[in-house]
Amino acid sequence: MENLPAPDQQKAKRKRVWSWIIVIIVFLGFQLISYKLISDKDQTLVDAQKQLLIEQQKNSTCVFKRDSLTREVKLLSIYQSLSRAMVHRDEATKLLKYKVGDVVFSKRDSSKVVISDIVIGGSQFEYYVKYRLLHKDNTTEDVLPELVY
Repeated sequence: MENLPAPDQQKAKRKRVWSWIIVIIVFLGFQLISYKLISDKDQTLVDAQKQLLIEQQKNSTCVFKRDSLTREVKLLSIYQSLSRAMVHRDEATKLLKYKVGDVVFSKRDSSKVVISDIVIGGSQFEYYVKYRLLHKDNTTEDVLPELVY
């Protein structure tokens, strides 16, 4: 019976075993928590990289569209003065009573004439508007808008 350990020794041995088991469980718990934190950081990093890739694709699409629009603007910029003149013409003729093709009377001789064109001219600070009238004998005459009714 001498080989059997005493009950105090058995209790001490059990305490040591349980303390080692608790230390191992705590150590594994810390490892699991740290692994979870690292995997969360990795997942956050992967999500950030995906978002960055999406933004870069959007940016490259915008750059491509801007560059293609720039090419078109450069191509059409030679017509800039023409388009400004057309806007100016439209604004000047908007308030006129008669349009091209209307049959009106000339105040000069009260004859029926057809407005064949509206002539707009001038400089940077002033402009004029005239009707080009077509008479029955195929002659044209430029008159001010006040000279037709």
